[in-house]
Amino acid sequence: MIDVNSFSRISTQVIAAGLNHQNWAHVLNEIAEVFPAVSTHLFSQDRLNSYSNLAYVSGYAPDFLQSYEAYYASLNAWAPTFSTRAAGSAVYSSEMCSDADLLKTEFYADWLRPQEELIGGGGGVLGRTTTASALFGGNIRRRDRDVLEPVWMGFVSQILPLMVQAWEINRAIASAEIENYLPDAARRRGAAVLLLRSDGYPTYVNDAAQALIETGRGIQQDHTGRVWISGNAMANQFVRRRKWDRQSAYFEDSLSGGRRLWIAELDPATVDSVDLGLTFGMDSPGVLIVITNEQAARSAQDILKRRYRLTQAEADVVLALGEGLSSSEIAQLRGVSANTVRHQIKQSAAKCGVRRQTELAVIAARAKSST
Repeated sequence: MIDVNSFSRISTQVIAAGLNHQNWAHVLNEIAEVFPAVSTHLFSQDRLNSYSNLAYVSGYAPDFLQSYEAYYASLNAWAPTFSTRAAGSAVYSSEMCSDADLLKTEFYADWLRPQEELIGGGGGVLGRTTTASALFGGNIRRRDRDVLEPVWMGFVSQILPLMVQAWEINRAIASAEIENYLPDAARRRGAAVLLLRSDGYPTYVNDAAQALIETGRGIQQDHTGRVWISGNAMANQFVRRRKWDRQSAYFEDSLSGGRRLWIAELDPATVDSVDLGLTFGMDSPGVLIVITNEQAARSAQDILKRRYRLTQAEADVVLALGEGLSSSEIAQLRGVSANTVRHQIKQSAAKCGVRRQTELAVIAARAKSST
């Protein structure tokens, strides 16, 4: 077991990493002070294919890191089993792949053995996205394994719960940050949202998007897991990043059933506040896909305008109230002042014969249920 002061220093950095992803590097540096003979890593691993992203590392030679990302990530004998384990549970490397099986692999012969046989160690799963797992681990040389591995894994068991919490905070911040890249008209509750890597594999799929995939209404997945837009060749050109307009990197179109589609390029390098590589397994430019049900929105607007003689703007504001948005949120979403929204709410309430915003929200709900 490590001493209390060392564990406290590491824990402090882990907690800080929850709010600032850049602190993960400090976490590994603090761990290296206590375990100088352990090479540590934080990375994401896709469970459907060989994609792997080394987000933060300590103790590996640069040449070996380059060769891992270029070639050996797809041969990592530990990763397939490791990435399927439950979040928060410590797993020995020998549980991920037995030593006997590991010694037969190219991964061992050409990547682990040249590094003084980095055969021992283990780690744990921090969390999962749609297809990727965020993993923490450490590799130990064979000569140090018997003495160091039990101590290392005891530490992993202790620190994992804090690391899981910090990663979950990272992911919540990342999810909120992604919404900033949606077009204003797509920022609606109930919108289907997908985040794809450049190879077409999804790294984030919300519940509404998963429902569309399962029913085949607008989104499909092929046998490899890649995502396609149903019956829209031009959209799929954009999804595969073959037809980007480099001035806007943006595509918009209508789909069947009254739905509307938005596709936009998302470059993780432009998202400073989060690490999309660690949280969503995305370290290179990909695409953000949003599908909304425009038909229902227009029908509800028509009902409000016809029944209560609301203007277009007033109907939009009432529907936004029905979605739980505050007047300040509506003002920001619509690009107008809060005073303008408050006036529109007052006018709408008068036309609808009510006094409270909650009553307007009920009217909005009824309008939607009538579509």
